[in-house]
Amino acid sequence: WSEPKKNWCCAHGGRGCTPAPPTPPPTPPPPFDCRAGVENWVAGWSAPKKAYCCAHGGPGCATPPPTPPPTPPPTPAPTPPPLPFDCNAGFSNWVAGWSEPKKNWCCAHGGRGCTPAPPTPPPTPPPPFDCRAGVENWVAGWSAPKKAYCCAHGGPGCATPPPTPPPTPPPTPAPTPPPLPFDCNAGFSNWVAGWSEPKKN
Repeated sequence: WSEPKKNWCCAHGGRGCTPAPPTPPPTPPPPFDCRAGVENWVAGWSAPKKAYCCAHGGPGCATPPPTPPPTPPPTPAPTPPPLPFDCNAGFSNWVAGWSEPKKNWCCAHGGRGCTPAPPTPPPTPPPPFDCRAGVENWVAGWSAPKKAYCCAHGGPGCATPPPTPPPTPPPTPAPTPPPLPFDCNAGFSNWVAGWSEPKKN
């Protein structure tokens, strides 16, 4: 059917009518009545009712905290005392014209009037010999000057002491003489009659 036919038959015979959209469900009532008890909402309403009514344009919003007093302006810093010396005045002749206190103060606070630092001492020359090089064969491999230098500076190079002589052997004891064939003291009081001829001889 064409749209004109649908419309005519729907209007004159109840046929060809487009189904009407379903009726929406009724809107649920609000959870809270924001007009009930409004005169005493601060003390009489619950926290959920206050939150709901505050969000939907009614009372119930928490009372804003009081505005803090304005911050006082900062106290101005005290004016610093005047400087004891003017480090620009007389700088062209500071060596002869400034006093020692002014030189010391201006050197510490402005880098002017400083006494020149003493010259840097020259670097220490390297040692004439390296007492670690060739130390494994110093006896035969080092020169006499290197040995003398390293010996004097706590390294090797000192002359090797002569070997310790062997200990002196103890003297050979004299041979024990053989025993005497006769004792000339025994029986001497009667030697004439008591000794034999060999003993007498």
